[in-house]
Amino acid sequence: MASSSPAPDRTDQERWTLIWVRDLEAEQLQTRDGERTACARIEDQGSSLTLDGTVLPWLSDLRRDPLRGSRAFCAAVDDQLQDWIDVRTEDPRSLLCVAGDFNQDLGASHYYGSRIGKQHLRASLQFAGLRCCTAGDLDPVHPSTGRQSIDHLMLDERIRMTGKAVAWPDYEGVGKRLSDHYGVWTEVSLL
Repeated sequence: MASSSPAPDRTDQERWTLIWVRDLEAEQLQTRDGERTACARIEDQGSSLTLDGTVLPWLSDLRRDPLRGSRAFCAAVDDQLQDWIDVRTEDPRSLLCVAGDFNQDLGASHYYGSRIGKQHLRASLQFAGLRCCTAGDLDPVHPSTGRQSIDHLMLDERIRMTGKAVAWPDYEGVGKRLSDHYGVWTEVSLL
């Protein structure tokens, strides 16, 4: 298990991000934003996978004050990108999966976030060799709601998806449970 650090905008028991790995040991890795990200590496049968969970700033988020809006978002993405580069430099064989609340749509039309943030995130993902599995034709939310996903799953280009991304619980149930967001999952092959 790996989790983000306590944060002033959470209670003592709450964390912004948690990575929970079943049946394998997870080594927690350092991140530049310990309060809103968590990173862990798991090893199994000679394979290495690094999982990075994040919550990026929303437009009215004041945490990075005096940076606000798209400037705060882009600064957080820059921190994330440097973490991704560090992970790849430290262990080039390790595959990378980044998931979380990105507070930014990545579809063709605009839904949430900013156009500047969208361009910056897309460029950073491309530079890092990551592809978004929850935008455009792969968006698990858009077909049934008309809204675009802001909770994303980004996979290393070396990871092959064996199915489409799925949102859970069904979108209509969101807001009546633990969070106003949903989980995203897909099946992949690391070979």
